[in-house]
Amino acid sequence: MAAGDNDRPQVTQSSNPDEPSSISPLDIRSVSPLATGQAATTALASLRASIQRAAADISDERDYVRDNPISPKPVDKPSTNDHAVLGLCEILALMFGLPPGEALFRGEPLSLRLVGFIVAGAFFAVLGPGWPAVRKKFPQQTLVLSVGRIASDARYWLAIILVGFLYAASPEMYRRAVAPVVDVATTTTPIAIPDPSGGQRIITARELIDSINKLQSQVNKTTGDLETTKRQLSDAQRMTPPSAFGPTLTEIGAINWNPDFQLIITGGGPTAQINSVLFQGTSTASVDMKEAYAVSGMTGHKQELMENVQYKGYYHVDKVDIPSQAPVWLELIFNPPLSARDFLDQWGKFKIAVTYNGTTFDKSYDEEYIRRVLRATNPGYFGPKPTPKDDK
Repeated sequence: MAAGDNDRPQVTQSSNPDEPSSISPLDIRSVSPLATGQAATTALASLRASIQRAAADISDERDYVRDNPISPKPVDKPSTNDHAVLGLCEILALMFGLPPGEALFRGEPLSLRLVGFIVAGAFFAVLGPGWPAVRKKFPQQTLVLSVGRIASDARYWLAIILVGFLYAASPEMYRRAVAPVVDVATTTTPIAIPDPSGGQRIITARELIDSINKLQSQVNKTTGDLETTKRQLSDAQRMTPPSAFGPTLTEIGAINWNPDFQLIITGGGPTAQINSVLFQGTSTASVDMKEAYAVSGMTGHKQELMENVQYKGYYHVDKVDIPSQAPVWLELIFNPPLSARDFLDQWGKFKIAVTYNGTTFDKSYDEEYIRRVLRATNPGYFGPKPTPKDDK
């Protein structure tokens, strides 16, 4: 073996072919001092170069990060304008929603104006919470930007509150402004009124008011007595014999009907007033009446016939029990009463229909027949009439 070979590691081959070759460790004692110094110098130079390269790489990365900073991820923070718009919309929703709510609380029907208030209130109630989404969808729209500025301006808030106050308080302010002023002290003020003897009598305003109230009570009582007398007179008139214009009775189901009607009239001549048209019959069995009405052949107007319960008043036909052998009086009532001319214009021809016990009694009356009945009931309306002479 040569002398230079002693500095190299020795490779030994095992006799076992499956066992890999092994390298014998370097014998430090066999390495010369000169070779050791050269190897250390080479290693230091290599290490210094590696450090310089790493420093250069770090400097390049620092410069890149400095020149290209990473933008922070934006955080979606709620805008103060969003809160202002929310508050403004909620106030508008309340302002529009309170009037319909009050009407519903009182049980009043909703008018078209109140329905509009409900729609406007619902719009603002939804717009307030959803304003951030609207603002993001239309960030540069003039209207969106204006709403944000308005909601942040205290002057607009004051204007809206003032409008709401005026809307709520104006009706009451107007009522108080136009209501007559009543001075309580005037009820004791002496008042001079004419005396029947030609002089004057001094009474207080309170005494005068009490006297007026007593007179009003007497007038109301007299009016009630007059109405009772008129109804009794009408009942007496209805007891007259049936008209001679047609057959006596027509049996339809459980009622024998008089096919002719009677006109209930007050007064006479051209000034006569027609109060109602009376249709009469007599039940032959218990009657369960469902409906009764008349239809004008002149105007097409449909009007309910009322059941006249003797000495009790008028009722809807389905609210009256009719036993067997009971009188059946149905009336077509005119309120206010009609003149003869108005009656002919409105009810110059008509038909009636009465439904009971599964049966319907219907009958039509033409213009000729109605004029004959009116002429027989109020002969002074038709034909020539004497008139007073003119003295001039």
